[in-house]
Amino acid sequence: MSVLHPGFSERVFEFSFNAEYAAKNWSVLAGVPHIPTQNQEKYLGYDVEFELNQLGGAVHSVALQHKVSRYVDGISPANAHFWTETCGPYFAFHLDAFQYNLIESIASSGLNGVEFYYCAPVFVTRKEISSLYMAKAVDTNSIWIDVQATGPITTNALHTMVYSFNAANAFMFSEKPVRLEVISGEARRVRRAQRKEVDFEKAIPQIYEKAFEILQSKWRPGQRTKGIEADNIVWMPKKLPDRDEPTLRNTAQLLSQYFGLSWLIEARK
Repeated sequence: MSVLHPGFSERVFEFSFNAEYAAKNWSVLAGVPHIPTQNQEKYLGYDVEFELNQLGGAVHSVALQHKVSRYVDGISPANAHFWTETCGPYFAFHLDAFQYNLIESIASSGLNGVEFYYCAPVFVTRKEISSLYMAKAVDTNSIWIDVQATGPITTNALHTMVYSFNAANAFMFSEKPVRLEVISGEARRVRRAQRKEVDFEKAIPQIYEKAFEILQSKWRPGQRTKGIEADNIVWMPKKLPDRDEPTLRNTAQLLSQYFGLSWLIEARK
């Protein structure tokens, strides 16, 4: 049995995926999972609004938690439960329980104008991501996992997200597997074709207020979370960041800094 650990970072995967997705889907990236510098904060939101206006206005969005995975091609006593469910070789990554619970809660809240997913590669080496990036095929070789309505993680046990080598099935594991919904590329195209345009002026305050409400309900004294960078630790805000009312800018900040989500806003074609 061999275990291949990812040959690239979450930041590299996130950048490669988002750049490709934005180009293919008339999208603008509104938030990334790290704390912006003061110079970035100065322009975060304003440039996004300008780009969206140039493209004809926002109509929908997706918020993605990017992960990278190890690849396991054999069975042993320690991983037999993973192997059995995936029916062979698999990819896997550990979950941060607090972050997972935040994402599961907001994904299950029924918000209009945004969909929430975990997104991970179905490849593991640096050579693969380089080739796929050049071929504009990172998106088509990635899995989207929908965690809405799976319920929160309620124990301190280690939890792992596991998906089959062909991206057909995904599970969350502690002691027993919980099957998760995989959204294939074809299913995403169907969803995109069927969904109605959303009034983003109204959607932004609803997204912000729900995200802030979830944070307030789940935060505990001393709680902390971190984004992709190990030293990026963010504490619960006592008020809306930067503004007195929800805006695209502070909504993007909230989703990126506290939920660790890349927020891709799709424009009217």
